Amino acid sequence: MEVSIDTLVVDISDKEKITLVGQSVAGLRTNIVIPEYSIVFDIGVCSHQSTNQPVVCVSHGHADHIGALHLHSFTRSMMKVDLPTYYMPIECVDSFNKSYESYKCLNKGISINSSHDWMRQFYNIITKGSLPLCSNMFIKPFKTIHRVPSQGYIIYKEIKKLKPEYLGLTGKEIVALKETGVEISYTVTINQLAFSGDTTIEGILDKPDVLGAKVLILECTYIHTGEVDNVDTPDEAINRGHIHEQHIIDHADKFMNQVIVFTHLSQRYKAQEIVEFQKRMAEKFQKMNIKIFDTRYIHSING
Repeated sequence: MEVSIDTLVVDISDKEKITLVGQSVAGLRTNIVIPEYSIVFDIGVCSHQSTNQPVVCVSHGHADHIGALHLHSFTRSMMKVDLPTYYMPIECVDSFNKSYESYKCLNKGISINSSHDWMRQFYNIITKGSLPLCSNMFIKPFKTIHRVPSQGYIIYKEIKKLKPEYLGLTGKEIVALKETGVEISYTVTINQLAFSGDTTIEGILDKPDVLGAKVLILECTYIHTGEVDNVDTPDEAINRGHIHEQHIIDHADKFMNQVIVFTHLSQRYKAQEIVEFQKRMAEKFQKMNIKIFDTRYIHSING
């Protein structure tokens, strides 16, 4: 399959939207850039849009999710921009550092810049805690269930709201109170967006901040095709550490999101099968906005 850069605009509210840029096809590559948040989720391929983002959140160590991370680092170093931050499961750190050293050895033979310091490490790694994204947003990981150590991520947004006792005041009265040092507002934390990464359905069912995020980017590797001898059964999906369409249907009442974006569909599915999947999910979740971030689907609906 040709590597293409797809774009999906997701409306969160009348005044707020985000853009997903990249591609996600199971077993081939997952790379989802959200420019509005200056972040990348997984990086199985390194696009121009990816290199512009300073934060990459890796869900696990499989090559189609982490394989181009070293290229992201080297490209940003040549661009002479700030060191990127890589958030990943702690189990991935040692192996990634070793692979990075191997790529540095290979690059020493490329004399694109004789003064380039190939002994430097052009990235920072974190494995736990929250990471600030901007003045009022931060991201935290959550453990998931896959064939290897894995984690998803939740982006939280902090909003200041006026305390109830001051709601009836005029603008001048509020300003006057602030000038006297009175704390007139309180902070509300919203789970703005969740990214599941590769996981079984059990990896998210006990996480209310995922199931209640405004936007949920959710893997669904296997779907119904109507074939009697289809090997992609719900049980086989669990064995492989993934989600099947049937798992979502069985637990539909637990999803409280405004938008669900399905990603990471198996490469064996045809465009029409994915279109039918979207229709089934839209019928099942009538009060939600159902999106598919898959190059086959996007190209089919756009002609």
